[in-house]
Amino acid sequence: MRINKIKILVFCILLLSLSILPAQNPVVSYDSFVHKIGMLWNNITNHGEIGDDSYTAPAPSCEWPAGSGNSYLYSGCIWLSGAFDDGGSLKYSVLNERDGEYSPIDSIHVYKPGIRAEEETYTKYWDVTQPQSSSGDDPLGIIIKERTYAWSNPLADDFIIVEYTIKN
Repeated sequence: MRINKIKILVFCILLLSLSILPAQNPVVSYDSFVHKIGMLWNNITNHGEIGDDSYTAPAPSCEWPAGSGNSYLYSGCIWLSGAFDDGGSLKYSVLNERDGEYSPIDSIHVYKPGIRAEEETYTKYWDVTQPQSSSGDDPLGIIIKERTYAWSNPLADDFIIVEYTIKN
């Protein structure tokens, strides 16, 4: 009987110690994927950037026709703006990937074939990992889910759809 009480006590202490440990940071490493299924090739990332601004080893950045090396995008991203009350004063914040304001909280998931397209991706990122971005803007607490859709069918191979779901 005494051994069972000791086991229960040890188990409770272990459970309590796990509950007071700091939560794991959900941020994951930067990731990218290149849609190469249609006539338009493009790089997407899990931190909000579309295309590639690298000069040393660039990934396709709205390369059309596919494989030609002709890139029509330096880099793109979603820009968001908001206003909030900060103790009686109205503050404004503008968020975009170019200022390093989005951080990934999921890797890029690729589905071939997907439900809606021949090639689909899904990822998620947010703006709350740093107290202030390099631009000085305060985080708005936004989570962005990004989905992309690409096809090889000649009727739909010249574009890639990007769908954003924004939660504040």
